[in-house]
Amino acid sequence: GPGQFNVAVGIAVGRNGRVYVADQFNHRIQVFTLDGKHQGTWGKFGTADGEFDRPNDVTVDEDGRVYVADFGNARVQVFTIHANPRGTQEKGARWPETQPARSSLGRYWH
Repeated sequence: GPGQFNVAVGIAVGRNGRVYVADQFNHRIQVFTLDGKHQGTWGKFGTADGEFDRPNDVTVDEDGRVYVADFGNARVQVFTIHANPRGTQEKGARWPETQPARSSLGRYWH
């Protein structure tokens, strides 16, 4: 469930104070506050954009882009994060909403 891990292998802290954790065998990224409050989750097993096969590391750059090493799919996916403007999760809302980052590098690297 949310906030539980099946092998947490990568962790990064963004300038926004969010803690991003690569949850390898749940094939997702989980997001927490600095004091450990679960804020959201994204990803599932698969090969499409936003899906993972054993993500094994995560980092955040100074512009807030989140880079996920998607081990099983042999790629790095890059995401921009669009947080709920009130900073809370509403019932039925997906937080964080993620989009593949658009850049000259494309959405992911192989």
